[in-house]
Amino acid sequence: MGKKSKPPPPPDPTQVAGQQTQLNQQAAGFNSAINRGNVSTPLGSQTFNYRGTDPTTGAPMWDENVTLSPEQQALYNQQTQQSQAVGDVAGGLLPGVQSAYGQPVDTSGLQKMYGEGDLLGARQQAQDSIYGRQTAFLDPAYADRERGLETQLANKGVVEGSEAWNNARSQFGREREFDYGQARDAAIQGGMSEMQGLYNMSADARGRGLNELLTLRDRPFQEFASVSGMRDPVNLPQFSQPPDVSMQPTDITNPIYNSYQGQLDAYNAKQAQRNAMMSGLFSLGGAAIGAGGKKP
Repeated sequence: MGKKSKPPPPPDPTQVAGQQTQLNQQAAGFNSAINRGNVSTPLGSQTFNYRGTDPTTGAPMWDENVTLSPEQQALYNQQTQQSQAVGDVAGGLLPGVQSAYGQPVDTSGLQKMYGEGDLLGARQQAQDSIYGRQTAFLDPAYADRERGLETQLANKGVVEGSEAWNNARSQFGREREFDYGQARDAAIQGGMSEMQGLYNMSADARGRGLNELLTLRDRPFQEFASVSGMRDPVNLPQFSQPPDVSMQPTDITNPIYNSYQGQLDAYNAKQAQRNAMMSGLFSLGGAAIGAGGKKP
C-alpha cells in the first residue's frame, strides 16, 4: 500500500521575519545612499560621508558637512559678530529692566482725586464758593437799595415805626430773602455740577500722571525689546536637494507562505485521491467476499 506521506512543514515565522527584516534593511540602506548626493554651488558645498552602521540597530550612519565659500563664510562671520554685539547691548539694558519692574509703582506724587477722604466737605466747599459769588453781588446791591429806601421814606415824611414805614420795610425784607434764597438754591444745584467738574479735572490729571509714570517705568523694557529685535537671525545658504528616490523592499513573506499553501493544497489533493482509491479497493474486496460465500 505504500508508506503514508507527511504534510509539508510550515515555514518558520522567525526565519521568515528575519529574512524580510534583512531585505527591508538592505532597501533602506540603498535608499539612504541614493538620496545623499553631494551638492556644490557658488555659495558652498554640501557633502555626505558614510561612517559605518549603528552597533545596536545596524542602521547606516551618515555625516552631513556644509562648507561655505570664502565670501559666504565672511558674511556669516560678520552677521554672527553683529548679532553678538547687539546681544551685549541688550544684556547691558537688562539690569535697568529688572530694577524698573522690581519695585511697585509709586503713586504718592500723583494728583489727588477731588473730594478724596471728605466728599461731604468737598460738596459744601463747592456750594459755599457759588453762594459766596452770588452774595458778592447781592450784598452791595441790597445795601444801596436799603439806603435808597430810607431816603425815599424820609423824603415822603414817613415816620420810622409807622404802618407805612413797616410795610415798606417788610416788602424790602421779603424781596431780599427771596433773592438770597434763590442764591442758596443755585449754590446747592451748582455745587453738584461744579463738584463733578472738579472731580473730572482731578481724575484727568491723575490719569495723565499715571500714564506718564507707567511710560517712564516701561521705557527700560521698551529699549531692551527694541534692541533685542535688532538681532536678525543668522541664515545659512540653502542648498537645493535632488528629488527623493526610493526603492520598495522585496516582499519575501508572501511568496514563502504562498509556496507553502501550494504545497499543502497539493498534499491535501493527493491524500484525497489516495483515500478515494482505498475506499474503492475496500468496496471491491467486500463485494468479492460476499460473492464467494454464496452456494451454487
